[in-house]
Amino acid sequence: MAQCKKVRISNSILNQHGTRILTEGVDLEQYKKNPVLLYMHERGQVIGYMQNVAKEGDDIVGEMVFDEVTELSQRCKKQYEAGSLRMVSAGLIVREMSEDPSVLLQGQTRPTITRSRLYEVSVVDIGANDDSLVLRMDGRDMSADNLPMLSSLQTQTDNTPNNKNMELKELNKTLGLQEGATEEQAMNRLNELKATEAQLVQMRQQQQEAEMRMIGDMVDQMIANGLVDTGRKDDLLKACKAAGYEAAHQMLSAMKVKNQQVVRLSSIIQAGHSAGAAQEWKKLSDVPASELMALRAENRPEYERLYQAEYGMKPEIND
Repeated sequence: MAQCKKVRISNSILNQHGTRILTEGVDLEQYKKNPVLLYMHERGQVIGYMQNVAKEGDDIVGEMVFDEVTELSQRCKKQYEAGSLRMVSAGLIVREMSEDPSVLLQGQTRPTITRSRLYEVSVVDIGANDDSLVLRMDGRDMSADNLPMLSSLQTQTDNTPNNKNMELKELNKTLGLQEGATEEQAMNRLNELKATEAQLVQMRQQQQEAEMRMIGDMVDQMIANGLVDTGRKDDLLKACKAAGYEAAHQMLSAMKVKNQQVVRLSSIIQAGHSAGAAQEWKKLSDVPASELMALRAENRPEYERLYQAEYGMKPEIND
């Protein structure tokens, strides 16, 4: 037996399947327990084993040892020495794939394999990053035809003309455009959808921030009314913010501390506020914190009107 030179088993470059395998996500430990070296990924064609398998930067490398027990092993060893065989290929079991833009490259048409396990290495005539790559997932072969494609919108947004996954007319249909719409019109529509999505995300964030402020105001008012001990404020705020506004409102409303009750809006009106006073509020931030939750509970239409005036949308209330 003779030791061959070090070879590259795999790396993270884009291969001919339109996917790539992240080196950092490849598990080598199980393979090291049985580092079999096959011929062209064929079971039963063992021609040796791999030693010193390891990750070096973005490369997975190892050294081939031909056992020379069979004529095939002897022939492969001689062909490597002659230079007619030069490469190996990885057999991988796929565990996770991702279409996150952070792991995609220009021209990529299929998801990136982010987690996998090396289960065999083969001597091949075509390199490991090309067609000889063997993938398995859930016990079945993942050939190029079986690998899932990237979502159509993601691929089109990446603007890779040589690797489009659907015809322009299909994209137009997905976007609600006429069949004759141009690629430029499709891209404009995509940009409009992105802008709308970003606006909705911003509005939702503003709504959540407003809700968190109201939770804080409610807790402060309960402390001022003697319903909550000051020393419990931080823990109570933390629990409320983790639960979310609606759940926090229900939790705080149900608390019974020191046998006191939260002042209701009706008693405020009876104490001297006219029924039309609430109508003078122009937006939600005009309402005193001491009256906010009572307004929400007893005059829902007015609360919704003021909320929409403040944030441009109706509140999500799940009482």
